[in-house]
Amino acid sequence: MKGCALQTASFMPRLQRLIDAADGPALVVRTSGECLAANAAARPLCEALRRRDPELRGLILSATAGGTVTGRVVLNGDSEDRRAFEICVVPEDSDLFLLVARDVTMEDNLTHALLRSRDLYKDLMACSADFGWETDAAGVFTYISPGGALGYSPRELFGQLSQAILGLGEHADDNVFSTRQAQRGARIWVRARDGTRVLLVVSAVPVHDKNGEWIGARGVARDITRDHEREATLRLDQASQALMGRIIVAIRSEADPEDILRAAAQSAAQALRAQAAVILARRSKEKTTITAPLAESADLDRIARDALTASDADAEEEVSVGLDAGERQCLTTCIAASAELRAAIVFARDVATEPWRAHEIELVHGMAGHLSIALKQAEILERLEALSRHDDLTGLLNRRALMAELADRLAQARRHGRRGCLLLIDLDHFKALNDS
Repeated sequence: MKGCALQTASFMPRLQRLIDAADGPALVVRTSGECLAANAAARPLCEALRRRDPELRGLILSATAGGTVTGRVVLNGDSEDRRAFEICVVPEDSDLFLLVARDVTMEDNLTHALLRSRDLYKDLMACSADFGWETDAAGVFTYISPGGALGYSPRELFGQLSQAILGLGEHADDNVFSTRQAQRGARIWVRARDGTRVLLVVSAVPVHDKNGEWIGARGVARDITRDHEREATLRLDQASQALMGRIIVAIRSEADPEDILRAAAQSAAQALRAQAAVILARRSKEKTTITAPLAESADLDRIARDALTASDADAEEEVSVGLDAGERQCLTTCIAASAELRAAIVFARDVATEPWRAHEIELVHGMAGHLSIALKQAEILERLEALSRHDDLTGLLNRRALMAELADRLAQARRHGRRGCLLLIDLDHFKALNDS
């Protein structure tokens, strides 16, 4: 709009000259909002007055009290035609006002874009990290995100030396919070406020001044302690299953109870990095002590006997695992395969440098369960073998076993040149009696 001519002769030519000479929007209006004169740049403001825009009319009404009024007006705020103006309203008389404006749409859009970018940054950092930080050249925290970190509030961390408050040690070169090179996904153990150790994954970049001098670092960090513990637990489970598999294979490769115990103790001792192991097996009619092919120890033998005696008192418990209360802190397992067979295995190592861990105790407990089953099966096989050679009623050898035993005895007598006597006793009707 080129501009409409002043409709009242009483208007001073000065107002028209001001409107024509203005670099930006300029217009003359009445208190009612009627536009009397305007230049082409003021078209959006004239249209807003016709729509009775509340912000623009509010500035005009404020000027009726006398004195110049300034303010910011945003037109079409929710549309793509959004325009922003800084307006100065100068009263000429009680019903006549000169409006001079500056189009600040670009500045306003940049401000809104900056605000949106800041909100985006805050949301992304909240989703991707537990906290953001910045340090100076001395490694002192100069910024911590509002949520704080590691149990500390931002106020508590601000101004603190990162090495000292997080327990990072004295080597500045290893401090990711004072890095001079970009780092991504660095893992570092730190100390939280409650004293616990926390594993952080940190991404950081160095900060330089306008002269290229290094002045600090900034980055984000996330607590992955629980993830690390879950991964460690999973690795331990996988390792324990692999060890258990090897122990089970060793157990199943033997048939004799004593060989089963020896194989289990040897495999488990290697898996547990034990320095010594002792096996004690007790039957109802005989007692056998078996030392695994590791270092022997009288103390371990005593511990095994005590554990076996204690297991005899608790006849209901089939498998038990525990730590000896003595100075050696031996790992002991007791197995009750049956009423006639009980066994104890004791493992020992230097607990001062490598204490027993929970997953190792679980490993021995699992081994003991499989060992109990294997011993039961071995006893059943022994009994089946005995039944296959001996008569169940009399205990005498059956025909097949007798012929095999007789051949062995005769061969032995020939080798040594010994003489012997073979007696065959035939009992009338004995087979019928035995079969019944």
